Amino acid sequence: MKKIGIFCSASENIDKMYFDSARQIGEWMGKAGKTLIYGGANLGLMECVARAVKENGGTVIGVVPAKLEEKGSVSTLLDEVIHTRNLSDRKDVITEKSEILVALPGGVGTLDEIFHVIAAASIGYHQKKVIFYNEYGFYNELLAALKTLEDKGFARQSFSTYYETANNLDELKEKINRLYDRLHQTTLATRGTSSAQYPCNRRLRESSTTDCRTDTSEKREISNFRHGKSRTDCHEHRHHLLLHRHSIGLPAPQ
Repeated sequence: MKKIGIFCSASENIDKMYFDSARQIGEWMGKAGKTLIYGGANLGLMECVARAVKENGGTVIGVVPAKLEEKGSVSTLLDEVIHTRNLSDRKDVITEKSEILVALPGGVGTLDEIFHVIAAASIGYHQKKVIFYNEYGFYNELLAALKTLEDKGFARQSFSTYYETANNLDELKEKINRLYDRLHQTTLATRGTSSAQYPCNRRLRESSTTDCRTDTSEKREISNFRHGKSRTDCHEHRHHLLLHRHSIGLPAPQ
């Protein structure tokens, strides 16, 4: 089953055409048996796409930061809730658990999520792309700005390495299927490599399946790891991390 992460607006004060597009995407996802992974809010395009997925037989997973819970803005449509401490954790979880990532129209929060994924991909943390859903030319100016950054030398390689664009639902379906096939082939070729090299990461990942708010013991383990005081496997992880940072020209972590 394809798990599709969607970034989009939580605003109610946007044109109806964006809601119509989100609804169509959600209906297709639900009927095709897809799983939606998103920010879990009951507002704007977020609630619209979640409702369409749910009503058409799909599964809805909400990745919910603590502030959203405090404000009572969590959707009631969720089949599964993953709790996080903050927005940074939410971005990491959505990126990790999604096989495909799609950016519908959105504001500064959506842009933050998009660039989080692109920046992480650019230094090798993952090989996933974001698909800009560019119906009505919503992302034209942003894509032009990225091209300007490239032209002025502010990119190691073309930003299009890390994203695709789809101008309508048919294009979106085609690109989702193509990216999924490529990712699946890559995963089969490299299965087990990450866990074998980085067992400390594996333990932390396995301990936060449904609640990513770090408890005291996990904070202590992370702190020990950062200061070189953890067990042997974490020393090995740190060694690999230092070599990787050196290879891409970054300074050693303090």
